Amino acid sequence: MKDHNATEAAGGTAVAADSRFSSLGLTPASGPLLQAPDEAMLQRVFTLKYGAEEQLGWGPRLRRDYGYYNPDDWYEAFLAGTVAPGMRWLDVGCGRDLFPSNVELASSLSARVGSLTGLDPDETLQENPFVHHKVASGIDGFDGAESFDLVTLRMVAEHIDKPQECARAIDRALAPGGLCMIYTVFGYSPMPLLTRAAPMSLRHVVKKW
Repeated sequence: MKDHNATEAAGGTAVAADSRFSSLGLTPASGPLLQAPDEAMLQRVFTLKYGAEEQLGWGPRLRRDYGYYNPDDWYEAFLAGTVAPGMRWLDVGCGRDLFPSNVELASSLSARVGSLTGLDPDETLQENPFVHHKVASGIDGFDGAESFDLVTLRMVAEHIDKPQECARAIDRALAPGGLCMIYTVFGYSPMPLLTRAAPMSLRHVVKKW
């Protein structure tokens, strides 16, 4: 959370989430409060993502039987319980999706927030149907003017070349009391090491495949 005095909740007209989202009980805390999802929230997001019992494939069924939720499930459940009506949300490096494997949740949270801005220098941003505003830029030089209650980076931090500039830009973007959520991988596992070795121009080509 940004270290400022608390301010009033984000303004704007709240848009109700779709009925399926509401019927699953995915109701966030009031205001930009980060709380770890409990088992009930994880199960609800799991059902929204993978479908009812008869629709489960062998992978989700096996994970369900052993009570295992993968990192994507946790990230999505965190946001399902954090995103509040009227919130101003900046998603950094979103490309064409918010949650590549959970379109239902992406649609619901997009409808719930007051504004959702996608920030990405890659042209895939133009294919994103969930963001309300599209900014074709990287985070380093972005001046958010303290206008966002929530900033998220999903599998983006490992690609950042100048982390200190990124952190300063996030701080500039966050309103007082705002939250930043970063979901990334362990930097020294094989795939991130290979990714960092590749030039950014090559990464953008690969993203189109």
